Amino acid sequence: MSVNKTKEASSWKYVLSGTFMLCLFSVYIPVLLFGDNVQTAVMITGLVIALALGVLAKNPKLRWLSEFIMAFSMIGGMVSSVFWAKLFL
Repeated sequence: MSVNKTKEASSWKYVLSGTFMLCLFSVYIPVLLFGDNVQTAVMITGLVIALALGVLAKNPKLRWLSEFIMAFSMIGGMVSSVFWAKLFL
């Protein structure tokens, strides 16, 4: 089932897609938060990067940035994991 924005598309597609994402987050967020210090620090770093880019993307000149928020936050989290691993391990 794909999510498309046609006029005859049912609103159930959006409900199911949102529910799926909530289920994913409810399973993986506690595992990452209560794993070890490195996992928690990497997740929080990625969250901070995503929030900062989201605020920057509100600027009309930087609207293109909204397409890459998840990619940049994941790359930033991976880069920061090297720092966090050296710090905590």
